[in-house]
This record gives sequence, C-alpha cells and structure tokens, in this order.
Amino acid sequence: MKVITEGHKYELENFEPNRPSNDVSKGLRKEAYELCHAIEACGCSEQVTKAVTLASALGDKIGILENGNQTIQFIEKKPDLEKGNGVPFTVNNGTTNEEVIKVLVDRLNSMQAKFPCRENAIVTTHLETALLWLEKRTADRKARGVEGKLLK
Repeated sequence: MKVITEGHKYELENFEPNRPSNDVSKGLRKEAYELCHAIEACGCSEQVTKAVTLASALGDKIGILENGNQTIQFIEKKPDLEKGNGVPFTVNNGTTNEEVIKVLVDRLNSMQAKFPCRENAIVTTHLETALLWLEKRTADRKARGVEGKLLK
C-alpha cells in the first residue's frame, strides 16, 4: 500500500500483476483522443476542468497498467472559506470507510462459505463491530445537528 494523498487516496498492490488486453489499450487510446479534443477546446473554465479530470483519470488507468496496482479514492472535503458556514465542499468524490468495511465483510463471508475457519469468523465479527461504531458516530452527529459540517 502506498499513500498518494494522506487520508484520501491510496495505491493498492494487486496479488498478481495485471496483463493488459488489447481492449484495455483501445479504451485508453479512445480516452487519450477525447482528452486531446477537450484540451483543444479550452475556451472556458468548465472545459479546462473536464480536460484536467480526463487527464487525471487517464493517468490513473495508465499507472495501473504499468505497475499492476489499483487506486482507492476516499471522499475528500475541505472547508468552504468563502461561505464560512462550517459546511465543507467536495474536492474529490470517493468512497467511505463504511463502504470499504462492507466490501471486506462480504468478501470474508464469501471466503468463509468456501473455506470456513475460526480466524475468518473472528475478523468478520471485528469488522462488523467497527462498522457499528462508525454508524453510531454518524447517528450521534446527526442527532447533534453537525453531520456534514466541520463541527465536533
């Protein structure tokens, strides 16, 4: 695991290296073509934003093909200093801790059905406990009226 953006974006190693197919490289060529056209049309800030977004996504995909790894992006929010109302804005959309834990629980349950063992059952229990604590935190924040705000 490599930290790309602390707390938000990570590069995860694949168990086995990727073997890109021609279909993948065709898709990348198409995206590169679209990126070139978006950059050519950079007459307004919306088009520039689209070009940067496409370039970033394309770079991530090429990086995955080159090193055999994949990335995971968590939602990233920052304070809206202009409004100053404690409501953050989304810098990068992504997943949450809760979603990743749900994926792990599902995977372990699937593995447990094929290769049952005490250790998988214990890990699943601990992950489910972690999920309950995260959900409790969210419920408490909602009850206090601070959910989605940069307030304690």
